[in-house]
Amino acid sequence: MLPNEVQIDIAGKSKNNMLAEVIKTIDKFKPRKNYTYKLDDKKHYLSWVQSRKLV
Repeated sequence: MLPNEVQIDIAGKSKNNMLAEVIKTIDKFKPRKNYTYKLDDKKHYLSWVQSRKLV
């Protein structure tokens, strides 16, 4: 996951329960402002890029 990205499990939850969990997560979220991020190796995405004729 990327810095400041959040994963929420929605399996088996109603729309209302899911929305309540998302709102709760957003309200409590404390973003990380100072972090280092190393880009992933572009070779991991080459087949995705080629399949969409982006290269």
